[in-house]
Amino acid sequence: MEKSKANQTLPNAIYSVDFSSEKPRVAISSNGTIICSSELANASDEIHNALANPANKIIVCPPFKSIIISVLNPPPVSTAKQKKLIPSLLNIQLPFKLEECKYVFDKVGSKFIAQTIRNTELAETLSLASKQNIATKSVIGFIQTIWDAAANEAPSWSTESERALCIANNSSTLLVFGNNDTITATSIFNTSSSKEIIKRLKLNFKGDLSKTELFLAGEATSSILRELRDSSSPLGFVNVAKDPDYFVANACATNKNIDKFNFLSNSSKANRWDFMLSDKLKQKFAAMLLLASAFTIMTSAIINTKKKKIKQANLAQFNK
Repeated sequence: MEKSKANQTLPNAIYSVDFSSEKPRVAISSNGTIICSSELANASDEIHNALANPANKIIVCPPFKSIIISVLNPPPVSTAKQKKLIPSLLNIQLPFKLEECKYVFDKVGSKFIAQTIRNTELAETLSLASKQNIATKSVIGFIQTIWDAAANEAPSWSTESERALCIANNSSTLLVFGNNDTITATSIFNTSSSKEIIKRLKLNFKGDLSKTELFLAGEATSSILRELRDSSSPLGFVNVAKDPDYFVANACATNKNIDKFNFLSNSSKANRWDFMLSDKLKQKFAAMLLLASAFTIMTSAIINTKKKKIKQANLAQFNK
């Protein structure tokens, strides 16, 4: 819903345009607070003029299908060394060549969550923005952002439970799966059926959903929620976003660290030598990395076991 404040000069304003649904939406924040949201087609002239102004901070969320999530587990070395290994680890997971895409990543615990977009999909997103006269310099990998936003909006999300974020739109649905605070997988499909949502949740969480907590958002939220209630859903708990239609746009507009997920300015590039290797050598190198990681973990476990036995022996000797 638009507010009169949208027509004023706003301090630290962020204009977030969400192209992930059939009806593109815009949200505007000022100093981290949402002050205006609207379907792009119904936005005021003032908003359209602001979106056409390259001096404003304007970010664009691409369609769901454009982004691929990869969960990477580099060896337990320094963070600086881990970052250098990301291109090779990512390259073996992607269904296309690394040089054909842009990617950004963030470290969550001991893992790295990478978000990748193909150059062709990036060009299509920029074309969508251009057709709407949007002067953007930021196309965002928004999956990690909406995952964090769901956790902030629904504190009941237990860090010990299986969690799933569902953005259900009229013609497509995004499911993000995770445990604790970490994303483990994503699923995108061209329907907004509760039966399909439950089916994919069961596949990911091995059948039992009694401890699974679902956060639901998107333009089809009302119909999905009704279907879940009518079908005696096996889910442990369902949270609903405060503003389901604008959840993605709002989350991106209020994330103060959103710039680090910008494919256009912060996209990581593979190490130069990585492109010089043949595909077979890349696969061998990635396999070596995985073996090195496994060896390091195994060695660490053996050392810890020996330390524990020595400690127990010393304690037994002390108690004699």
